[in-house]
Amino acid sequence: MAIGAPAISNDGKQLYAAGTERHGELSVYDGKSGEFVPYLGGISVCYLDFSRDGKWIAYVAYPEGTLWRSRIDGRERRQLTSPPLAVMNPRWSPDGKLIAFVDLSNGDRRQITQGNSDRIYAVSSDGGAPALLIGGAGIGDPTWSPDGNSLAYSYHEPGSIVTNTEVRILDLRTMKSTTVPGSAGMWSPRWSPDGRYLVAIVGPPAGPTIRMTLFTFAANTWQELIAGNFGWDCWSRDSRFVYAQETGSVVRIDVSNRKKEQVASLQGFQSTAYVLDKWNIGWFGLTPDGRPISTRDTGISEIYALDLEYK
Repeated sequence: MAIGAPAISNDGKQLYAAGTERHGELSVYDGKSGEFVPYLGGISVCYLDFSRDGKWIAYVAYPEGTLWRSRIDGRERRQLTSPPLAVMNPRWSPDGKLIAFVDLSNGDRRQITQGNSDRIYAVSSDGGAPALLIGGAGIGDPTWSPDGNSLAYSYHEPGSIVTNTEVRILDLRTMKSTTVPGSAGMWSPRWSPDGRYLVAIVGPPAGPTIRMTLFTFAANTWQELIAGNFGWDCWSRDSRFVYAQETGSVVRIDVSNRKKEQVASLQGFQSTAYVLDKWNIGWFGLTPDGRPISTRDTGISEIYALDLEYK
């Protein structure tokens, strides 16, 4: 239990405090009922990612922040990381042998602030010690190239404002990074499964207007995909659509004509995910068959009174 907001009673005999127990229920969108229903028994996990063959899942235990993998039906569970690593956004390699992830904590589970050193690791899906791929302030959002030879990621200049970002690509054969041309101000890259595109977000997180942009490798150029208030962009398996969370709904954008349509309502659904101090965000992903998946917040907050005894 997390305890906070203490206050002394007027007579000085009691200490009041807010107590919070964090818990989540993994949920998937049911198109027939129009509601989110428990998935995998509603286990308390977040940041789910499916292997390319659809047979395995990687996820982060909530609120512990440890990385696990299992069969898609929950069998053959294996823990892949331990504290003090605090995992976010695990991503399967195309061949299913590795899982890349971000460590938010740098060993102490601090709240994210400018100047903290985030790190991207890769760990074998069979277990073993995670290998550090790259570290530095403001590094995150790893996404694999379809051939498994590269990772695109977000980079934030140390000590700069949050909008001073860019997209970089790490060549895993040379371990050297290059900046994607024209990606200044962009973050949250996602590589399309067919390898033709990168999608990224422009604008501060939780800002009033965020644009999604599309990088075409063949033309080496960016184009605006759509403007709005989006987060958690992800690709359909056929690379035809980009899904994203918008205020009150999950939408998808057709890459060929930029048309947007709602695929799920989020009204009445409170999402949650791994928490660092007071930093709490939801998340959204897709199952292999294209159903939105997230974690329903089922935690509780209560007020406690503790009797004080003076000696």
